[in-house]
Amino acid sequence: MKTSHRLAAAVAGLATAAVFACSSTAPTTGLQGTVTRGPIAPVCQVGSPCTAPVAGTFTVWRGTVSITTFRSDSSGHYAVALDPGTYTIIAGSDVPVFDPGQRQHTVTVGLSGYTAFDITFDTGIR
Repeated sequence: MKTSHRLAAAVAGLATAAVFACSSTAPTTGLQGTVTRGPIAPVCQVGSPCTAPVAGTFTVWRGTVSITTFRSDSSGHYAVALDPGTYTIIAGSDVPVFDPGQRQHTVTVGLSGYTAFDITFDTGIR
């Protein structure tokens, strides 16, 4: 085997080992849920949705340290891996928030699995 091929194989092996080493320390806990806003009409009617999904960016804080960001998809679904503990989730500027006081939510991630946490924003429509 040529030296350049041996070097490439060694580098590939180290990269694979690094990926496995990093993935083994990834948390197996976190948050998952759906982000919605509502009401979306002045009068909610049977058979018509009164809420809508929110696609947007959120930042996760633990105390004064920004831990990570995540994004809810077009259906409002999200999942984010986090270690157990209490966090503050803050909606990004791309999330339509009627009341600025709703921009932040506090949640505690459990000791095992993913904690269900739905986020709902009041649109102010009445």
